[in-house]
Amino acid sequence: MRKNSWKNRIVLPALMLACLLTGCGEETRQTVPDLADTGLVTTSGQTGSADPAENTESTGSTDTQASTGSTDSTDTPGSTAGSGTTETTETAEPGPEDLGYLQITMDDAVWMLQNRNDYILLDVRTHGEFLEGHIPGAINIDSEDILAIQDLNQEIKKLPDKDQKILIYCRSGNRSKKAAAKLAEMGYTRIIEFGGIIDWPGAVVVEE
Repeated sequence: MRKNSWKNRIVLPALMLACLLTGCGEETRQTVPDLADTGLVTTSGQTGSADPAENTESTGSTDTQASTGSTDSTDTPGSTAGSGTTETTETAEPGPEDLGYLQITMDDAVWMLQNRNDYILLDVRTHGEFLEGHIPGAINIDSEDILAIQDLNQEIKKLPDKDQKILIYCRSGNRSKKAAAKLAEMGYTRIIEFGGIIDWPGAVVVEE
């Protein structure tokens, strides 16, 4: 037993010294994670921070948005990027459908006048204009007389049936649109406006 103890006293220290010299513990040291791979240290070996703001300060760079003082245009609905102005939407003027009447082209009106007979053809120019020349079969009520009506329930003797189909025209289409809107407001349900006689391709009736 004393002999073995003497050998242990010599061999074990020798083995430990050999391990220190040859690097027998290198494999164990390589299992330690590389901190550079985790992003917790910078390339210079300094420890970094998890706070992005602090990391920005350490690198000397700043966020583009912070340096320019600008904001994302999507954060402010209705504004133009960088202009600070509010976008406005123009309100469209009410059209024929909004005012309760139908608007057709002169070509469509010509076809209806040639192929249908379930209508009243109304000329809303002045009586003098009407006498100078009007579309065959038309009756005349001055648009000013129609627009002057205050009582929407008032009956117009020449237009007794408010469900009758009425085709309206004037000289250029301006007065006929106003008259059509007024008649629709009075409860006429089948008002059709087709512009002015200046676009009429057919013959006219002249009265003395």
